[in-house]
Amino acid sequence: MLLLGGLAASPGRGAEEPEEITALGEQMEQMSSAFRRLRRQAAEPAYNESSLELVAIMQQTAEAALALAPAKAAELPEAARAEFIAAYRTRIGELRTGLEKLAERLRAADNPAAVKLVAELAALQKTGHREFRKRERD
Repeated sequence: MLLLGGLAASPGRGAEEPEEITALGEQMEQMSSAFRRLRRQAAEPAYNESSLELVAIMQQTAEAALALAPAKAAELPEAARAEFIAAYRTRIGELRTGLEKLAERLRAADNPAAVKLVAELAALQKTGHREFRKRERD
């Protein structure tokens, strides 16, 4: 789930060179991979154990991401940076809360509620990316 991307292109690099991936970007890529699989299987009770494992991966990466800052923070004026990082950490907290609720629903085999929570997490991901992810420059 690339909730709050930390992927950043290095300045001065040509289009032919790959993007540099930050520590946050690595965490988000792991989360994104787990979330893609979770979205496909959350509705199926037979996959609840696997889904719980994917939620655990997402929880671990969210925990690691909490200690990091998005690359976009470096582009902001120093006065705005602390507020931006605080907002990012609040959003990660919302993600963690949503993941805990999702785990509870999966443990209870309430897959319709789990599917609803997955959709809510997808919306959180989308807004988080829009707000915190560094935009690629042309």
